[in-house]
Amino acid sequence: AGSYSGKFGDFGLDAYVGFSSGHRVYAAPVGASITGRNNPFAGSGGGVVTWGPIAFGGAYERLYDSDTPNNSATVSSGHQQRDTWDIGPRYTMGPFSVSVDWTRAIYKNRNVNSGAQNDVYSLSTDYVLGPGIDVGIGVDYTHYKSSAAGNADPNYSGLAIMAGTGIAF
Repeated sequence: AGSYSGKFGDFGLDAYVGFSSGHRVYAAPVGASITGRNNPFAGSGGGVVTWGPIAFGGAYERLYDSDTPNNSATVSSGHQQRDTWDIGPRYTMGPFSVSVDWTRAIYKNRNVNSGAQNDVYSLSTDYVLGPGIDVGIGVDYTHYKSSAAGNADPNYSGLAIMAGTGIAF
């Protein structure tokens, strides 16, 4: 993993990249073979560019074979892969900020060789009450669409309204 944070006059840049990989083997009594997923991988990167009160950022993450497979003799599923993108701007006016965000996740082989796509649209605000304390509210709209047949992985849409307090010291 690595990160960078720098400021050039009114411009700023924050960026990061990171990855992790492993090797795992699941032994199962299916003949003389070993079943399971080897070498799960996670990698991500992103950045934020700022100019005065405006910030624009994005990120990307890939997870490959992150879940334990279904070792049933009757169910066969390919390698899993999840790709997630996130992008959006933020505007800050003194102690108040507002941001808009779009996140898209694409799931491959999520549920026995079917895929899915999840979109989340967010609008949030934040107000700094004083040093180390802020309050915020947000609204998220989620739309999930699966390619699975029947009710194995149903489609849905949802709305969330959130409020919270942040304390930093």
